[in-house]
Amino acid sequence: MSHKTHLWTLLSSVLVFSIIQPLWAKTLYVDADAVGSNTGSSWQNAYKTLRNALSAATAGDQIRIAQGTYNPDQGIGATAWSRTATFQIKSGVAILGGYAGLGLADPNARDVALFETILSGDLKGDDTAVTDPCQLWTDPARVDNAYNVVTLTNPDSATVLDGLTITAGLESRTGSPRVDGGPGGGGGVVISGGNPTFNQCMFKGNAGRSGGSLLNAVGNPTLTDCTFVDNYAYTEGGALISKGGILVFQGCALSNNRAGSGGGAIANKENSTIVLNGCSLTGNVSATSGGGILNDKSTLTASGCILAGNKAAQSGGAIKVGQTTDKVALAFCTLTGNQATCGSALDANPLTTKAETCILWGNSESASAAPSCSVGLLSYCDVQSGLWYQDGGGNICVDPLFARSGSWASGHWVDGDYHLQSQAGRWDPASTAWINDTSTSPCIDAGNPAVPIGSEPFPNGGIVNMGAYGGGLEASKSYFGTAPCETIMAGDINGDCKVDAMDLQLLAFHWLEDRQEKVYIKWLGHAAFKVWTSSVVIYLDPYQITDTPRDATYILCSHTHSDHYSPGDIAKVAGPTMQVIGPPSVISSYGKGLTLGQGQTLTLVNLTITGVPAYNTNKSNHPKANNWVGFVVELAGKRIYHAGDTDLIEEMKSLNDIDVAMLPVGATYTMNPTEAATATAWIQPKLAIPMHWNNTTKDALTKAFAPNAACPVKIMTIGEVLGL
Repeated sequence: MSHKTHLWTLLSSVLVFSIIQPLWAKTLYVDADAVGSNTGSSWQNAYKTLRNALSAATAGDQIRIAQGTYNPDQGIGATAWSRTATFQIKSGVAILGGYAGLGLADPNARDVALFETILSGDLKGDDTAVTDPCQLWTDPARVDNAYNVVTLTNPDSATVLDGLTITAGLESRTGSPRVDGGPGGGGGVVISGGNPTFNQCMFKGNAGRSGGSLLNAVGNPTLTDCTFVDNYAYTEGGALISKGGILVFQGCALSNNRAGSGGGAIANKENSTIVLNGCSLTGNVSATSGGGILNDKSTLTASGCILAGNKAAQSGGAIKVGQTTDKVALAFCTLTGNQATCGSALDANPLTTKAETCILWGNSESASAAPSCSVGLLSYCDVQSGLWYQDGGGNICVDPLFARSGSWASGHWVDGDYHLQSQAGRWDPASTAWINDTSTSPCIDAGNPAVPIGSEPFPNGGIVNMGAYGGGLEASKSYFGTAPCETIMAGDINGDCKVDAMDLQLLAFHWLEDRQEKVYIKWLGHAAFKVWTSSVVIYLDPYQITDTPRDATYILCSHTHSDHYSPGDIAKVAGPTMQVIGPPSVISSYGKGLTLGQGQTLTLVNLTITGVPAYNTNKSNHPKANNWVGFVVELAGKRIYHAGDTDLIEEMKSLNDIDVAMLPVGATYTMNPTEAATATAWIQPKLAIPMHWNNTTKDALTKAFAPNAACPVKIMTIGEVLGL
């Protein structure tokens, strides 16, 4: 389990067991030891095979599986054995493993580690253990294994795999394009489109021509608290490869995976977007570039992650960025112990790759090289090493004094403990207690002073730490004077047990920052945006959301079309006190919320929202009589206009003082790019952001919209964040 997964484990379990199933949904049981009628209605009458349960399941159903091993050809007879056998997961079905099952006092007892549920591609049960993941490709005992253990085709967001171990898949078929219809990778799992969720799953001992354990083809999966270990790819992506789509990883661990070419753990390809939050990538190896990650023509974001002990024979020990235009952003990450011939930690373009408040230390150009500041295009030293730099992004070139550094031994990476030593207190995961060191890391209180300290425990110095634990509950404490300070005093901002000029300086700094509170805008694709400040989070027309932030204060839906009003996506972003706001038809469909009609204004805490007409003038999709709306949202001194689905309409001329105008440009159901450019002349916003478009219309944005707009234009990429 990775260093930040305990919270995600709890949240995942709460999510699974808090799902309210439709009245017609049913729970099906699977237990190989069942002796009853085998109808799946209870543990006593459970199906003996998962295959039979999947055949009976329909959308909304939940399948509970007892501990044990299940393979995809069970239930069809030995004579029907075939390597093409796979667990085809139906859309909308939740599959939960880790149950005790029959034979124990409480068959519903659930512990995914103690009661391991294994989905195995070892169809004949003759696999032997291997000591090196590379042997998975040539081991003669595995040549009869299933090509792909699990397959998902366009699953919806209610499709969940939770608490499963997926192993022993071997996707070894060849051909490009594949004449036999096989995917060419993903020995463990193949995802073709859709929005599935994986919680607490282990992908272990799988191999594929690419993407040893997982191949994502234009899907948008979310993986929380998952583990990828000992997988192998003949070409790229030892653990996984993504070809299009958006993958979100929360608290996942990827270790000891191997690739015959790029991306020892991850290959991010073909316009994919990968987001890593609180993850660890350790001891992965690439025979070419990108010991941990190969990013090629794609977007990568990593926050609070550890990349340690990864190796690349050529370049990018931790990360190789293949294209000079690729966008890669790292924040609060620790990169250490990585090795490569060139760019021991990172091989990237410093103009498009950012590393802020990160620790890069102990990386080397070869196994024998002495630890040093990481060599690579992004890495550099400075006379004020250890401080955060607005221009360079916070790399450190002095020993960060980790609790324990990792090392290679007998061909395997032995991971370290990358908490920072502190005389005031360091969290020790082994003893689950705070301990005091004889030294204090220079990375403590060395982060960007403008960044909030988040959840760092007291005493914290009032400035965020660098590295993977900065801003979190396990951040090392600050040391002042001759002894650690443990007394909380009013006005003591930095926690040194006295109120002095330093506290006043920190207070003034943060006060000035607060006076200039920022508004942030994130494009989620289509017409969906997230807009937030430090005190309020707003989602506009959320659709095809790829994770489950559940942080929304307000959700604004412009009309009832499914790509603007989506209850499934509302559930993903809804916070505990969330309110839905929209025209009467939206509120009627949702069953509760605040009605907002054309010309009406809602005055709420910290913001106001005004309904603006939105309709078609030469199309029938959005009749004026429906009284659907766009929104003008005013918060933190900014006015943001989300037009909804509309043509160029006269009412736009009455809008004024708009800071940002989000305008549809898709033409089929809304304005076209030329009409949207005219709208900017009528509205006169300070900035225009096109929405409701895709790659097929992007060319028109650059040729017809942006050059003719009466204001600056920002064409955003999905997931991009803009600060106002």
